[in-house]
Amino acid sequence: MCFKLAALAVTLLAMTPYAGTAAAATGDCWSRTEMVSSQVRELQTKMMVAALQCRTVQGSSILANYNTFVRRFRTDITKHNDVLKKRFLRLYGARGERAFDSYTTQLANSYGAEAAQADFCTRMEQNTQEVVSISDSELASVAQHAIAVPEGVCVN
Repeated sequence: MCFKLAALAVTLLAMTPYAGTAAAATGDCWSRTEMVSSQVRELQTKMMVAALQCRTVQGSSILANYNTFVRRFRTDITKHNDVLKKRFLRLYGARGERAFDSYTTQLANSYGAEAAQADFCTRMEQNTQEVVSISDSELASVAQHAIAVPEGVCVN
């Protein structure tokens, strides 16, 4: 897989539960399950942005690949989103749902900037084909290999 970690803005990291060393000091590290769920969400988001940004490219199968991905892994994607929502609700209480929505919007926006690169659609054509060819049990593993843990994030 040739996905690269999105260059998330410092504001995104500060607004999300990626609290880095401060998290470690307060015992608010990500669990392994939460981090994997975050990586699955980020993989899905990158594919969604590619589907939207590259849909008019002649001969592109990115939109079809994304739709196949969502249909095939709908249950897993929902399960991972639920894990993330629980984390946001635990950290932000009544504002948790809004914080989660902000997180997902900013994540998509971070990939929107990458989509402006000339070779983005070419790279994503290959990447989305690879993702839809994985077995049903490989989603979490592929996401972990495709999306790096942000630097400074505490994971237990």
